[in-house]
Amino acid sequence: MEFQLFLQSGADRYLLKQETVSPKLYKYLRPGCQLDKRMQCLRSLKLLGFETGTGNMVGLPGQTLEILADDLLFMKQLDADMLGIGPFIAHPDTPFAGIENDDIELTLRVLAIARLLTRNTNIPATTALATLHPQGRLLALQAGANVVMPDFTPEIYKIHYEICPGRTDVGSAAEIISKLEKDFQSIDRTLLYSLGNRPGK
Repeated sequence: MEFQLFLQSGADRYLLKQETVSPKLYKYLRPGCQLDKRMQCLRSLKLLGFETGTGNMVGLPGQTLEILADDLLFMKQLDADMLGIGPFIAHPDTPFAGIENDDIELTLRVLAIARLLTRNTNIPATTALATLHPQGRLLALQAGANVVMPDFTPEIYKIHYEICPGRTDVGSAAEIISKLEKDFQSIDRTLLYSLGNRPGK
């Protein structure tokens, strides 16, 4: 299996978002793909000893509060080491172009509940939140996030890595870190530079 080969080659972390645990919604989002296979991949990663990340998108078309609750229960059951919880932002070059989602409040609530449910799981303040709101990262950190993952891709290459338009990390790595440090200071937080393993593991 590929996961075993990755492990033997030195990899020890793997992020595979489930995106949603609703089979109907998953089929709509990913025609031809099978949700149960994705879930099995996540369980295999955990069994192999990977620090395993998963997560969902908040604000998907057709998503309900019940689906979001099921997402959270799955993340707790999996005992994921990292949870990427961010807002759905439709890219203009996809079939979802034009679908609006500016409900940052719901994303922050889901993130906060995830923190209460999972305690020591790493939860990033996503760049997608910063795309929706100028203070999105800081709001996420105050809601329960404890990790930031800045985008250090050089500007000349970012055009080839545009998951969602309007990403906020611009400039050199040094400039991005300097801005993050100032942002952290504004909410009395300290930016640490470590491997970022799940606390207590």
